[in-house]
Amino acid sequence: MFGDPGATRLLVVVSGMHGVESLPGAAIQVGWIESGGPGLLPEDTAVLMVHQANPWGCAFRRRFNEDNVDLNRNFLDFSEPLPGNDKYASVHDTLGPDSALGDFGERSGEFLGALVAQDGIEYVVDLLMAGQHQYPDGFGYGGQAPVWSNELLEQVMADHAPGRERVCYLELHSGLGPYGYGQLISLQLGACLDRTRDWFGQWVFNPRADKRPGEAGYREVPGHSTDAFVRYFPKAEVTPVTLWEVIPGHVHPRARAFLPRRPEKRRVAGYSRADTVRRRRRDVRPRAGKTQRRHHPTTRERP
Repeated sequence: MFGDPGATRLLVVVSGMHGVESLPGAAIQVGWIESGGPGLLPEDTAVLMVHQANPWGCAFRRRFNEDNVDLNRNFLDFSEPLPGNDKYASVHDTLGPDSALGDFGERSGEFLGALVAQDGIEYVVDLLMAGQHQYPDGFGYGGQAPVWSNELLEQVMADHAPGRERVCYLELHSGLGPYGYGQLISLQLGACLDRTRDWFGQWVFNPRADKRPGEAGYREVPGHSTDAFVRYFPKAEVTPVTLWEVIPGHVHPRARAFLPRRPEKRRVAGYSRADTVRRRRRDVRPRAGKTQRRHHPTTRERP
């Protein structure tokens, strides 16, 4: 906790909800601390840092946790019927080891390319990203009950909720959007979305508000953590937002001290981890031009 512990205004910053994304998330958190961020806080304002919500996923460089649960599909009311995903069943059997993807996923690009060619990109994104609760060994599994990270976050927030009047929840992710640019995404509607865009700009993307059901880009994400954080602070005005950035292979040197050591070294599909990082840097290095200009907040046209 930084700032006044009794402040009525609180910023909560969480990294590592998807384990492997702890790497850039830790870099952002440590960078803010080392750059003097705590000393610049205004009066009646505090910052609560929660580091590495999914340590197992970080240690093994995986999105999910040790129970194969995607934490961002686990924040549901499990006393109610769980959401279904009928599309996922059609590909579940092909996603396991020694299948169409290969032992280490080395043929995943070929498989997904064929799936997109057959059904279209929107169908495939919905199939994989909507989450599912039917296959415990499958992709995007949301679980059948709250996992320990979910319960621990709820307890931490309960400890810090009293006295708060305005709360901003910032969840750090990676792997979406143009290289080197932070893409802000909101999943809330109404006054909460209006407030988010008033604070951060009209370029904040909302897949539920900016598109209509059936349109390309429309998404429902059941079980996402941002919905839960609204409930965690029942007496406060809560503004949740996620920040996505693409900085593969770049980890703040001081952030490495916070990362768990991997229990073993692995070679995947004939490449070492260093080989993979070099290839990713080559494939996603910044490109000047139309795409980069269109997404940058200083050049993108505002409504």
